Amino acid sequence: MDSAEKVIVFNSFEDLKQEIIRDRDTRDMLAQRYAVRFIMLNNFNEFKKLAKFMADIDVEPMDLENLISEGEDDEWITKDTLKDAIKSCNESTFVTPFSELVRFYNDDDFRGFFNEIMLLEDIHNPQKRIYVPLIGLQNRFTDFLNHFARIKESAPIWRYDAEAQSVEVFFAKFKDFTLPNGAVQCQLDSLREWLKFWKVQAPQKRIVCTSRPIAAKYKYSRPDNIFNFTRIENAHKFMTCFLDLNFPFEYKDADKVFWEDMLKHIDKSALSSFSFKSFVPAYFNRVKFDAGDIIQEWSDVENRAFDRWLLMNYILHTEFGEEYPYIRLCVDAIMDLTDANELIKMIATRIVYNVPANLREQYAEERRRVIVYNHMIFENVLVRSEQDWLFERTKEIFQESGDLHQAIDICTGIFDFEKKLLMGWYVYHPENKRLQKAIKDFYPDFDAYCLTKTPSHFDSSNQWVIEYIKQYKQAKMEDKYLPGINDIIKTKNASASSFYQWYYEFDSSHNLLAEMQSNPVYRPDKVFWIDGLGVEFLSYILYVIEQEKSNLKVVRSQITRSDLPSSTHHNRFEGENVAKFGELDELGHDSHGYRHFDTLREELQVIRKIIQEIVSTSKKEKCTVAIVSDHGLSCLSRKAPSKKYDGKFEHEGRYIKTSDDAISDSDYLVHLNESDGQKYKVALTHSSLSKIPTHQVHGGCTPEEVLVPFILLSNKDVASNVSYKIDAVGEDIMLSNPLVRLSIIPEPAGVSLTCEGKTYKMNRIGTHWTAELEGITEGSHFIEVKPDGAGGKEMKINVVGVSGNMDIDDMFDL
Repeated sequence: MDSAEKVIVFNSFEDLKQEIIRDRDTRDMLAQRYAVRFIMLNNFNEFKKLAKFMADIDVEPMDLENLISEGEDDEWITKDTLKDAIKSCNESTFVTPFSELVRFYNDDDFRGFFNEIMLLEDIHNPQKRIYVPLIGLQNRFTDFLNHFARIKESAPIWRYDAEAQSVEVFFAKFKDFTLPNGAVQCQLDSLREWLKFWKVQAPQKRIVCTSRPIAAKYKYSRPDNIFNFTRIENAHKFMTCFLDLNFPFEYKDADKVFWEDMLKHIDKSALSSFSFKSFVPAYFNRVKFDAGDIIQEWSDVENRAFDRWLLMNYILHTEFGEEYPYIRLCVDAIMDLTDANELIKMIATRIVYNVPANLREQYAEERRRVIVYNHMIFENVLVRSEQDWLFERTKEIFQESGDLHQAIDICTGIFDFEKKLLMGWYVYHPENKRLQKAIKDFYPDFDAYCLTKTPSHFDSSNQWVIEYIKQYKQAKMEDKYLPGINDIIKTKNASASSFYQWYYEFDSSHNLLAEMQSNPVYRPDKVFWIDGLGVEFLSYILYVIEQEKSNLKVVRSQITRSDLPSSTHHNRFEGENVAKFGELDELGHDSHGYRHFDTLREELQVIRKIIQEIVSTSKKEKCTVAIVSDHGLSCLSRKAPSKKYDGKFEHEGRYIKTSDDAISDSDYLVHLNESDGQKYKVALTHSSLSKIPTHQVHGGCTPEEVLVPFILLSNKDVASNVSYKIDAVGEDIMLSNPLVRLSIIPEPAGVSLTCEGKTYKMNRIGTHWTAELEGITEGSHFIEVKPDGAGGKEMKINVVGVSGNMDIDDMFDL
């Protein structure tokens, strides 16, 4: 006998009901022997009708979910637990929902279970029936029957085929979500929910089951005439197919764990308003994302690869990538999301690889903005070797293409190697307009260094010093002993006599400081001694002070001289109110020696830091401060032949102690230092007296060694007490060119001139102040000259229509 003969098929549900009643009441010995009745259905609507019918005929229900321990909703019901529960029934019972549990038993448990209950007997209760509905198990149960040896003697098996029903069941490990479109899909999170569902809500077209034991055992279920089981393999499919979420990029198997991580962080209460574009900023607790936010989050070592995966797809698949196409280009090339520094390195270096020519300038500008805005991150991440590589590659771009503009595009002004490149290019292309603009934009400190301003207190008869400073700066940048330097040194330092002639025309820095200290108006409350600060940096210091925009104003700027030898030992500043900064001098004596461009770059950095500290500490209270120096430094002795004199030389041969009977010659002068009473041979030129130096040196007689800045700053009301010396420049004021030229010492912050009711703001040109008078007539006129913060001074001028030989005292009646 096989299953086709054994199974009784009914054409209607009514016929099935009648057979159940007849079988219940029968006195047939075989029917009364075995208690279990299997009822095969293919429709959950018929199952519900059957459950109602059983209740109507007083059959007790057995709810299988009650076999699960309290508080353990996802506990599995084993075949033995189910078998024992069925065997323990003392009266007619309807087991529900039976098939929704046993379909997940493996083959051994499935066969073992049915083998034990098929022929279940209860001789004490012959009228007891155990009704077991089998929904959608037709194929698997029929296969069991065909292999069941005692099929012929077993209890009757009934089947009613209504209209076929199909149910899609998806297994997933993603819990605690309320699925949208509840009319066609639902989610069951535990075995208890799974078992209860079929009695109260089934049928449903699509069911998501996240019960862990069912997900683990669903592989044992077989395709049948109702259920189609599918595992949801990844979080992307769950979110797109079941949560109705949309994403602007495709799923990749390599990103599986990232999709699962994202699902964990999605706001389950706001699925309907989800968008990836808004999710990413919210995940990082930001309202919006700009490039700085992206850089900061990407480089945060506390963030994970998942966080960078979110950032990557945000950049590649939202409007952000359109706004920052260069960042998008860089992100698209990133392979390792675990490296917090990868994006930083890519942004810095990608520009030097092949990029579309029509986009290179746009990419370079975006790269520059990003690096400048996040300069601290880029400076910390890019190690020396990586910066060196960029340095060499940028040089190659210029050398290969000959296009300086293309190389300049790569510069941001942040990295030290860029500053070195800009300095180098400037040496050979000083007239290049694009380079000049780049230096102003990216390295304004170097631009300020290149300028040479005349200080406020300066005797125009020493104008050669201004020219020398310019020549020295150029020689320093070229790292060459230029003819202009040689010519001036040959003239000014030809002998002790020619040297002293200009040397003593400058005030001693110590004497000038003493003069200021004895003046109740200018007396400095603090003296800041910057060791090694030469006159070459005077203009740069004034620039940095101006940049600080503090309440401290420059009251006096002046070129002064050090005592000979121009060493720290012979030019110390003493006193309780003196604070020394030694970093600049230490840099000059660096054990690595002088390094072309690098040393100058570091000098500018050190000086800026010192001046900023001076301003920062002084502006907090009313005070006057003096900035002084003991000596300057020269890099050109490295480029001049040495003289090889005997004696105990100091500072790499810049001076040597000597006897009383020594006399000066063309290589050195013999100078008696008043402080220690010792005579010294002091090098007159850049040629040292022993060996060729490897560092910057001091101690000798060159202008860059002996001339030092003297700067007086104050936030007190000093200007009103300043006595200005105002002199006319030139002989005539011509009606055809009515330009008034004045020399005003000390240098004021600004000057106004009033003539015939009109007030003019005078312009500073070199050491002079000028203003062009408007609508002026020939003859005598009175003007009022008023330096900022000071009282006005009245002067009489004569305007002539033709050139004359008028005496200067007649023109300017002071």
